[in-house]
Amino acid sequence: MIYNNFDFSGYFVDEDIRESILPETVHTATDIPGADGQLFQSARLGTRTIEVDARVIRRNRRELNEVLPFIAQKLYARKPSPLYTRLHNGEYYKALLSGTVDIEKWLGTGGCTLTFIAYDPVRFADGERASSLGYAARDVNILGNYPANPVIEVDIPASCSYVAISDLTTGLQIRSEYSFKAGNRVVFDCTTGTETMKTALLYATKDSTTPSKLAVTPQSRWFELEPGVHSMRILAPSSAVSGRIRYAERRL
Repeated sequence: MIYNNFDFSGYFVDEDIRESILPETVHTATDIPGADGQLFQSARLGTRTIEVDARVIRRNRRELNEVLPFIAQKLYARKPSPLYTRLHNGEYYKALLSGTVDIEKWLGTGGCTLTFIAYDPVRFADGERASSLGYAARDVNILGNYPANPVIEVDIPASCSYVAISDLTTGLQIRSEYSFKAGNRVVFDCTTGTETMKTALLYATKDSTTPSKLAVTPQSRWFELEPGVHSMRILAPSSAVSGRIRYAERRL
C-alpha cells in the first residue's frame, strides 16, 4: 500500500482489502403535491470506503512499539492524498484516513483495520493525458470509463478582448472576456468543481507562477468530458492562438 506519498510495504502487510464495486448512488427527488411518489431530479455518486487490514510484524513487542509512532506519522494527512493498493495497479483514489486506528497486539505483531474515505469515489490513472489545441478543430480522445475534468491552457499571441474553448461534440463552451495582452496565458481548470468556483486563471506569461482570477461568462459550462472523441478548438481573434488540454484518466 502507498498512501500520502509513502510506501508502507516495508512496515506492514495488507492482509485484506475491501471496497464496494460501486459507491453509494445518491438520488435527488421532489415531492409532487397531490400526486403519488416523487419527481426524480438527479443521481450522483456518494463517497467510497476502502478498508485495509494491516498487520505489523516485528521480532518482539519492544520493536513493535518503537515502529508504531513512525507508521502513525506517515498515515496522518489533513487532506485527501493518493491511495494505491494492490487491487488496482497504476490507479489510485484520492482518500483520507478516517476514524480511530486501534492496534491489537500479540507478541511482536500488531493488527488493525485502516478505513479510508474517498470523497471523490472514482479512481485516477497514473500519469496525465495531454493533447495540443489550436484555432482549427482537433480531435481529443478521452480515455477511461468515467467523465474527465480537464485543465486547458491557452497562450495569447496578440492583444484581444476574449478567449474561449469550444467542444464542438457537445456544443458546450467556456469563455472569458478581458483585455488580454500578447504573451498572457489563460488557464481553465475544470477540476475545481462547483459552479461558484468557476474562474479562469490569468498568468502574465507562460512562465509566471502567480495568477490572477478572471470571471467566465454566465453561459460558460465547465467541461466534464465523456470518454470518447471530442472535437475541440480555441476561439480567439487571432488564428495563431495555441494551447493544450490535459486530464487525468478516470475509472470506476
